[in-house]
Amino acid sequence: MSRLRIIDEIIELAPVVEGLAREIGRHSPELARQIRRAWPRVLCNAGESLHRMGRKTTNRLDDAMGEARETHCALRYGMACGFISDTERGAQVLDQVDKVTATLYKLAHRPKR
Repeated sequence: MSRLRIIDEIIELAPVVEGLAREIGRHSPELARQIRRAWPRVLCNAGESLHRMGRKTTNRLDDAMGEARETHCALRYGMACGFISDTERGAQVLDQVDKVTATLYKLAHRPKR
C-alpha cells in the first residue's frame, strides 16, 4: 500500500472512530478524548511523512503508528468495559485500525533500495 493510500484509509476510518468515541464518551469522557486526540495525529503524522525524507519520514511514520496503536488500545478497552454496544462492529474497526498500524509499520521499516 502506498503512503497516499494509507492517508485515504485513515480518513475513511475517521467518522467510524469518531462514532465509537462518541459512544465510549457516554461512559468515559476521558477515554473518548484520548481517542479523539490520537486518531487525528495518525493522519497528521502520516501526512507529514509524505513531505519528509530519510529518517524524518521514518520518524513521522513511527509516530503515526504509535498513535494508531494508542487508538486501538483505547477502543479495545472500551469494548472490554462494555462501552461499545455493537461488539461485532467494534471488532471490525479494531481490525481496520490494526491494519492501518501494520501498514504504517511496513512503510516506515521497508528495506532501503
